[in-house]
Amino acid sequence: MLDARMIGKLYLDQAGSNVKSFKNNMPGIDWAHGFLRHHKSSLTSRLCQNIHVVRSKVDSETVNKFFDNIATTLKDGEASNIINYDETNLSDDPGAGKFLFKRGIRYPERILNSTKSCTSIMFAGTAAGELLPLYVVCKSEGM
Repeated sequence: MLDARMIGKLYLDQAGSNVKSFKNNMPGIDWAHGFLRHHKSSLTSRLCQNIHVVRSKVDSETVNKFFDNIATTLKDGEASNIINYDETNLSDDPGAGKFLFKRGIRYPERILNSTKSCTSIMFAGTAAGELLPLYVVCKSEGM
């Protein structure tokens, strides 16, 4: 909401307008809520996830190349030799903030480099349906 208010102030300053009801030409929080209500068909307020800069640079071409390569590699493989591995990361998240996005954005992301402690829970299963034991990784000097 602060960003929307700052954009409103910037617009008024650049247009040379001075709204007397705004302190220092800065729209208030009520104005921001009204603006959001007025544009509810195209704007929404959502929590966004933090991702690293490197991850934000992966494009659809890179993903398509991966799937083309994996299809060729797994073409004649046995189901028991094809293993899907996944990881769930439990972390001390620096927090998600609410931001304004165009309506229809399903997974809003904020690019942010941050450090946080994590515990990873990893699991795997074969294409034949066999689950392998869980593996937990955490920072610790002793269990």
